[in-house]
Amino acid sequence: MVYTILRRIKDDKVLSEPEKIQYSNLLRSQLTSHELALAGFNGLMPQANDFDALLTEFHMLKYLPTGIARRALEEVYDPTAFAARDD
Repeated sequence: MVYTILRRIKDDKVLSEPEKIQYSNLLRSQLTSHELALAGFNGLMPQANDFDALLTEFHMLKYLPTGIARRALEEVYDPTAFAARDD
């Protein structure tokens, strides 16, 4: 479901870039730390298509708490996935 929502936000032709950011932030705010970690690991699966790219583009792992899951994901994801947006 997270993949589908992010894909629809990305591909939407009506939403402005700030609106896309706002909607992706709303989605991220509804996910627990465990769900974010699970999404990050799921994005690494061969069957995940471009889920890892969507997680990175929308900075979805930004608020993943420091711990074993974050450290493991930081080994494989681009730092953008964890970074704050430049405003």
